[in-house]
Amino acid sequence: MTQAVRHASDARFEQFRRYIETRLTDGDFRLPDVARRFRVSDRYVRRVFERSNEKVSEYVLRRRLELSAHMLHDPGLRDFTILSIALECGFSGAAYFSRCFRRRFGTMPSAFRTFASR
Repeated sequence: MTQAVRHASDARFEQFRRYIETRLTDGDFRLPDVARRFRVSDRYVRRVFERSNEKVSEYVLRRRLELSAHMLHDPGLRDFTILSIALECGFSGAAYFSRCFRRRFGTMPSAFRTFASR
């Protein structure tokens, strides 16, 4: 891969990543939305993301989980239920959110929140 091609790919990756960040909390957001926004194929978006060693769906899930962890840790959001935080972060329900959260952080969201408030 030439330096110019690598630079273009890096620039595209940053464009895709920034766009995803603006849509992170949209529960209906998917890979085809990125492709449509930039008028490229789904395959091209996947190929650009390959360089980061993370699939688009993995990136979206990771960022949603990081956002939810930040929100659960925020004392100003204590009145928000775990479900409302999950929905706010783009998850469709509590069960899926809890499974993903536990896989990522090794604890349930409720325990994470309790520990974070100490």
